[in-house]
Amino acid sequence: MKRMLMALMVLGACTPQDQTTQEATPADTPAATQPTARIDELPAPDGELMVTSPGPEATVSSPLVVEGFVQNDWMFEGVFPVTLEVDGVVVAESAGQQQAPDNWTNPGPVKFRAELVFNVDKETAATLVFKEDMPKPLSPDTDEAGPARTLRIPVTLTPPTP
Repeated sequence: MKRMLMALMVLGACTPQDQTTQEATPADTPAATQPTARIDELPAPDGELMVTSPGPEATVSSPLVVEGFVQNDWMFEGVFPVTLEVDGVVVAESAGQQQAPDNWTNPGPVKFRAELVFNVDKETAATLVFKEDMPKPLSPDTDEAGPARTLRIPVTLTPPTP
């Protein structure tokens, strides 16, 4: 028993404390750019979410309209969460909502739209974050949600023009 506890302590000491990892994304899907994935996130598999506007590294102003296509199982009742983060802090949030004639109850991709309102006084690096609603449970024996499929896209926020 002592050896097992000692082994666990040694392994725990070797575990990285940083909860972010750099994820590789294919070069042919620029909207799939993921600056970092956190421990409570799974990188979105290729083709599950495609953002048509804005593109990665875009300079955007408020209100920011986000559009694209997402697999229907990312949604619940036709919506899924979309946030805008600056240095890991959420500065705006909205629901990515299905757009007619698409319907989240039909299989396949669903057209979505979200509008995020923010206020900055200078150009600010930010990240658009898309997460599936209601991720699968950690195991069949629990209702505890597992990591959410997530897509992160870097953008630059600009203040309103005078």
